[in-house]
Amino acid sequence: MRERKEKQDIVGLKNKNLSGAAKKRLQWLMKNKGLSYKEAREKCQEAMPVRDNPKLKRSSTESTPDAISKKPRTEGLSLPKAIGDKPEGLGREAAQSTSFKEAPESIKVGVMHADHPESTLTGDQMKAFKKSIFERIKDGTEAIKPSFSGLQFKSGWISVICSNPETEKWLMKIVPEVKPWDGANLKAVGEKDFPKFHAFMAFFPESHDEPNEDILKLVEGQNDGLNATHWVIVKRNEEKTAAQLILLIDETQLNKLKAANYRINYKFGKVTLYPRSEKKKPTVVAKQSTSKYP
Repeated sequence: MRERKEKQDIVGLKNKNLSGAAKKRLQWLMKNKGLSYKEAREKCQEAMPVRDNPKLKRSSTESTPDAISKKPRTEGLSLPKAIGDKPEGLGREAAQSTSFKEAPESIKVGVMHADHPESTLTGDQMKAFKKSIFERIKDGTEAIKPSFSGLQFKSGWISVICSNPETEKWLMKIVPEVKPWDGANLKAVGEKDFPKFHAFMAFFPESHDEPNEDILKLVEGQNDGLNATHWVIVKRNEEKTAAQLILLIDETQLNKLKAANYRINYKFGKVTLYPRSEKKKPTVVAKQSTSKYP
């Protein structure tokens, strides 16, 4: 009866005002020492001598070197990188370049043939231009220290991102002067004079399982004067065994496409490119397939 009442007292009081350690001690005293709840509770409220429990932490009044100052240990640790550092694992070129989105205040300059769009730059000529700029900087005779945020090869021309107006002015001046190859005749233009893009739609037969890159490589490899690998694919659908592509093609290619009546060689036949604004659906004419794609 007494034990039941003590348990009720414990439940009713819920060990009010006792710490977690005191509650455990109270239960231990009742179970192992045979004390009543009241006796055990009074015992728990008494101060416990330090000698009776050597495992207790030292008093906050005691001073030790660790207690006086606890500073984080940084020696030998790998600290977080500063904001803006490039992630590890990127190649050298990726670490040094900046995308157009990352440089909203940057100034873009286009580099192209002087008679653009009649003449366009090849991939090798673009690389030669880059090398000539590096050589110009290395000779140490320039009045400024040019700063760039990136460079992109376009379809027959180059877009260079200058980090400041001084670099833009310098680049506009020297582009006509550099001669990356014999007979080179280059010009630099501002962003407002960049070539414009035009949207086209086409069906490429027997290509539903072909990667976009391979389709464009085939187009470029079978058609003179088309820099198809620089075309931008904005959408792709599969129609039976054909790949339907929505393409962005800059105006440097328009004269060549018009001259061919917008029909290009592809695999063992021809494909028609239709301006995206037209409602007329294209019909693929090819030796390997006579199917019409609605």
